Amino acid sequence: MFVQSDFLRSLYFMLAKSYARSAFWSSGEKILINSVPKAGTHMVTSVFQGLPNLMPAYRHVRMPDLVSSELAAKDGKFTVDLKLVNKEFSPVRRGQFCSGHMFYNADLDNYLGDNGFKTLFIIRDPRDVVISRYNYILGLKRHPLHDFFKNELKDKSRILDVCISGFDDVSKFRKPGRKKFTDSRFVGVAEQYKKYAGWISSKNCLVLKFEELRGVNGGGSEELRFEKFKEAIDFIGVDIDDDSLKDKLDSKGSHKSATFLKGDIGGWSKHLSAENINLLENIWTSDLASFGYSINVKK
Repeated sequence: MFVQSDFLRSLYFMLAKSYARSAFWSSGEKILINSVPKAGTHMVTSVFQGLPNLMPAYRHVRMPDLVSSELAAKDGKFTVDLKLVNKEFSPVRRGQFCSGHMFYNADLDNYLGDNGFKTLFIIRDPRDVVISRYNYILGLKRHPLHDFFKNELKDKSRILDVCISGFDDVSKFRKPGRKKFTDSRFVGVAEQYKKYAGWISSKNCLVLKFEELRGVNGGGSEELRFEKFKEAIDFIGVDIDDDSLKDKLDSKGSHKSATFLKGDIGGWSKHLSAENINLLENIWTSDLASFGYSINVKK
């Protein structure tokens, strides 16, 4: 269930962050769970919560938090402000994990490596990301595009087209006083993936696919799910025996989160029309091949 109240969310995270910052006794690696939005960040954090020698930092870092207004370029390129980066990441203690949706930037990547972070980067079939975008925005009343989708576009296919190709000016839908938790542009799926592509080759990063982590409840394999979570656990240096990890993966909480709905692998085939698919194929260019998803590529 989504928490719609900004006040309740702010109060909860203020208290949780204060507790996490006081945890100087913790040990182990610092961990960033980064992903393309709607690719499974919350699914992974739900597994990590409760693992031995690991606790949440209760921090979800957003790209606008790392780029000062003076540094945001009109051509879509950006430069991170390392003072802002340090402000967001320095409170994370050893043995804690934070999450985020952060485009690739070499300075950011170097900062994380130099400051002892291990990064897990989660990717997902962009067609399923489109469906997740659709469900998320229509289910979250505080999203700037919620009313636009529900009351103006209305038609499912038109809404899906916007989820695929993006929308140029979100700011005109943002209510006065509402915290900016999205960019001024709602970028299209292909453009979004291009902004994240550098993480694929980062030496400080382990790439994980949603489809390999989902398990049988979402149309995947429990054996592969265990194998990939074990690989992630080894990468971040958490000491847990196989039986304990299997018990954690079998628990109900490991399959759920506040923003995670059904999450079936390949669920897009039930919702995207031929026209929707053609629109995505036309913007999914060959330079996105590194993500490993077999969409018909346009040169």
